[in-house]
Amino acid sequence: MKKILYSLIAVLAMVMSSCSNDDIEIIKTINSYNNVIKSLLLLNDKRIASCSNNKSIMIFDPYDDYQHAQLLNRHSNNSICLLEDDTIVSCSVERTIYIGDYTIPSAHDEAINKVIALPNNRIATCSDDQTIKIWN
Repeated sequence: MKKILYSLIAVLAMVMSSCSNDDIEIIKTINSYNNVIKSLLLLNDKRIASCSNNKSIMIFDPYDDYQHAQLLNRHSNNSICLLEDDTIVSCSVERTIYIGDYTIPSAHDEAINKVIALPNNRIATCSDDQTIKIWN
């Protein structure tokens, strides 16, 4: 068992030494917001969705040099996720959840910090109210 562990450590050390910061470079900087960007999401069609405190979700198209392709007006977004059916879900400090165009007001007693997608188009949210809620 020790031989396997030492072998794995040696391989990991070789991989790490072959990587350098010179291999990483910025290829595009997007400056479309006038507020804090809270979260990013890769959509199934390869576009990037981003959310911000400016009450919007912006979608950028990599096939058009990451130009701003779509704007969804929502709430002060803290987090976004993507359901299996490609619906964008967002949550906010205003305690609301948007599932596509459907709104769940007062979903928690305090600010909602994160939303994640679960199997079968369900979601889970967590909040400053010290709860995790599972939604169908």
